[in-house]
This record gives sequence, structure tokens and C-alpha cells, in this order.
Amino acid sequence: KTQIIGVDDPSTAKDLDNIGIVYSLGPKNYTEALNYFHKALRLRINSFGESDLKILPSLKNLEVTYKLIGEYKNAIINEIKIIHLLESSTITDKKDLGEAYSELSLLYKLHGDNNLAAETFEKALKVLQERFGANHPKVGALYNNIGDFYNSIGQYYKAITFLKKSLSVYSENSSALILDVADVFNNIGVSYYRVGLSIEAIDYFNKALEIRLSLQEKPNEKIAMTYNNLGVAYSSLSNNNFAIENYKKLLK
Repeated sequence: KTQIIGVDDPSTAKDLDNIGIVYSLGPKNYTEALNYFHKALRLRINSFGESDLKILPSLKNLEVTYKLIGEYKNAIINEIKIIHLLESSTITDKKDLGEAYSELSLLYKLHGDNNLAAETFEKALKVLQERFGANHPKVGALYNNIGDFYNSIGQYYKAITFLKKSLSVYSENSSALILDVADVFNNIGVSYYRVGLSIEAIDYFNKALEIRLSLQEKPNEKIAMTYNNLGVAYSSLSNNNFAIENYKKLLK
């Protein structure tokens, strides 16, 4: 194609991105994928400038690939560029900006920058609430992500606060996915177990399990995880019979 329309034609950037995607998904040659994504980005910048939203696809491809290979600092750099572009544009949908902040929060978490992750989650929450209102499923999903983050850094009571906000939002939305509710139940169970409230944890793990079993015919990773969580919680109460029963279900 480059022989027909020329290597500097901006439409060539999409082809470069597509080649990069093939390298990242197929043979998983991330070095080659990054090479093509960078070429596409340079071409788009040369064609449209650094402040045009048309360079977003290349920045996103770079962010995703750097995240896949564990180069979180480079992933963060590209996600910040995405946010700056979205913030400076007059046509940006705040949904996209909120999701970009949420992604940046997760990258900070992966990089070990917990304070920055917490700050950025708050920004994401503010943007999504402004865009959708306080009781939209996207806000509920973000509450769950924030709760999961606080679980991961040992702030369990703070996690419970955000996770119960997620449940409250989901309970008011018929469009909320029931499997998302199961994830929240499981995360609350984890929080309660970590603070020594195993009976409460078991209650929430069972709620998560009930939903997952009712909607999924075959055992999967999340169902297995819930059985494991129940086994651990029952063991902590020295209720070995129930613990063994749940551990055995892991083997089925």
C-alpha cells in the first residue's frame, strides 16, 4: 500500500497500527509491535500535530503494549498524554476522560505508586459522576475497582466503604450486569476476611457463588476462586468439614 499512496500519507498510520496489533496478538513479538506503533505515532504527529485527537489510537496501542510487558512507567507516560489530549479538546466525551483516569489509576497501582493511584481514582470518579450521575453502572464499576485497590494495599475498611457504594449503585440499576455484582460480593468477602470477620466473609462469598453458579454452566476460574475463598474462611473458624467440602469442589 505504501508504494501506491506513499509512506507519509496519514492513512498509512492505520496500517502500521494494524501490523503492530498482529505482532502483539499473534507471535507476541512486542518489540516489533512497539516499533510499528511508534512509527504510526510519528506519522500521525507529522500529519496532524501533537494536539490532535487523531493520534490517540497510537498512544493507546503503546500504553496497552507497555502494560502487557510490565513497562508500567512507559505505559503511564502514554496514558498521561492521552489524558492531556482529552482534557484539551472541546469535543471530548467525559466518559472517555473518566475511563482514561481509571486506567491511569490502575497503572499507578501496578507501578506501586499507591498515593498517585488513590488520587487518580478520585479524579476518575468525579469525571464519571459529572458525566453519568451518581448512580450509573459505570460509577458502580469504578467504586468496585477502587475498593479492590484498597483491598490490595491493606486498607480493608476503606475498601468495604467503596464496595458497598458499588452494591448500592448496582441495586438501583436494572441494567447492571449480575456477574459484576458477584465480583463486588466476592471483594467484600475478601475485605471482611482480612479484618477477621470470617462469618461475614462467608456470607458474601456464598452470595457471589450463588450468582456465578446460576449463570454459568461450567466451572470457571472465578467459581473456583470462590470455593477456595470459602474453604479458607471456614478453615479460619476451625470448621474443617465445610472447608474440606469447598476445597473438594475445586477439584471437580
